[in-house]
Amino acid sequence: MSADIKPLFQFNTILNLDMGIYYTIKNKYHNIEVFRKEILDSDDANFIELEMHIRDTINPLSVLLNDKYANEAESLYEDLLKNEYESILNLSIFSSFFKIL
Repeated sequence: MSADIKPLFQFNTILNLDMGIYYTIKNKYHNIEVFRKEILDSDDANFIELEMHIRDTINPLSVLLNDKYANEAESLYEDLLKNEYESILNLSIFSSFFKIL
């Protein structure tokens, strides 16, 4: 008889990967033609976290991309996860939920 092992918490309840994506883009792909200048140039992490939290879509790039590139959000997201996953993890912050544990 084997027991199913289930995690107590989902990974994204511990790390805020959206912020890791933001910092990766800010540090490596700071292109204001593609990404919103007011977001990339902001030093207010609370503002960025709020923007990520209240977005209408599941894709965090919807907050970062200029409207002209909005239709490329899914493919850019997949490319980022494929090519920059280590950077995203390294730059991710602990989630608010994790901080209260």
